[in-house]
Amino acid sequence: MINANHTNKILSKFLLAMMKISVLIFFLLFFAFFNPVKSRSDNYDNELKSIVIQWYALYLDLEQSDVSAYPVVSSERLAEMGIGGYQAIFSGHELNYKNHSSLFVLNNVYSFLLLKYYKIQNKSSELKILKLHEDIENSLIKSVILNNDETSKAIKICAQAEKVLCGFSDQRPVNHEINKITEKYIFKSTNPILPNWGEKNTIITRKNKSYCTSPYHNATSFENAIFDDALAIYTLSMNLSKEDIWVAEFWSDDVRGLTFSPSSRWISISNQIVTKKEIGAQDLMTLYLKLGVGLYDAGIICWQEKYTYMLGRPESYIKANISKSWEPLHATPSFPSYPSGHAVFGAVASNILEAQFGAYFSVVDKSHASRIEFEGKERTFHSFREMAQENAYSRMLLGVHFKEDCDKGLKLGYEISKIIINTPTDELTGNVMESVCKL
Repeated sequence: MINANHTNKILSKFLLAMMKISVLIFFLLFFAFFNPVKSRSDNYDNELKSIVIQWYALYLDLEQSDVSAYPVVSSERLAEMGIGGYQAIFSGHELNYKNHSSLFVLNNVYSFLLLKYYKIQNKSSELKILKLHEDIENSLIKSVILNNDETSKAIKICAQAEKVLCGFSDQRPVNHEINKITEKYIFKSTNPILPNWGEKNTIITRKNKSYCTSPYHNATSFENAIFDDALAIYTLSMNLSKEDIWVAEFWSDDVRGLTFSPSSRWISISNQIVTKKEIGAQDLMTLYLKLGVGLYDAGIICWQEKYTYMLGRPESYIKANISKSWEPLHATPSFPSYPSGHAVFGAVASNILEAQFGAYFSVVDKSHASRIEFEGKERTFHSFREMAQENAYSRMLLGVHFKEDCDKGLKLGYEISKIIINTPTDELTGNVMESVCKL
């Protein structure tokens, strides 16, 4: 026979447990009902990050088959995407977590910009853009009531972003100082790539000074210095290891029609990082904004310096002075050698990433891991500066740049990045929109 007291004790324990569970459920429901902002904002951040990553990934995919995607052209597009994306999400200086309709605006902005770049390229590109736009919109529409003005807002934002990237200026006339040193080393081409790009207005970086001294400025003899640099490139090319070739091809990024550009490479790296790392909406949008603006300004300053000093490439010098039969590992780009664009873009982007994620942030870069046309298997780095320096050095391994180009390119890029990093965000967006260009 079951003891009544024992039964009552069991029943009491059961009722007490149920009461505790009920209280817990009550508080959970109470917290969710009266404090919805955090859960909603967390969801907002995740949805936003997904949209950003998907659109930049599609841009990288489309750019790989775009033969017009020279590094400075790509930088201009990334600036538009960075500015337009930031404007789509932010109202004044505060992020409105309750307004999920801003995600529709963002989706529209990216869609409009990519259609602007690639609609005329081919039908396949257009269909990819339209499909991604539709997929994202369908994923959002379940929980958001639209105000029917998301499209008009996006159109206005795209128009504003385009105005920022305004025309040409006469802030600093191009001169050919290098011509006065010696005519032997002048860059010559029947079809130079975008020789007037350096005359464009920058967004933040001021142009009314010379950022680079003339090549080999501190050398006792220009002729001896460039010969030594060329001989070093020639000697290096005769003894390339498998590791050297891996590094050279890993960072090549300028085979138009096959890879994305060297400026976009840093967007690929950024996408890989933010995919795995938790990052809030504020930091995420500011990061891509600063990368876009930084790469754009860097491209203009770099091209300004290239077509000021007009230094020829190692290939032309080595064939004329060391070995007529010598060939670089990579085809030589058709624009002047000094300073190195790869080095400039890498220094700018790596410093912006370092400011966000820290000096000793490890990265496994898989940008070209699936490539079979060249050695692109993943490489591991322990800091962004290590990435930037290897990226610059790779240009010497390819035989397309002198060491002087790479050293001065890194210096230039770090200088520009400090300006971008230290500029308040509203100067990168708000008052830029008002004045169109910050001269």
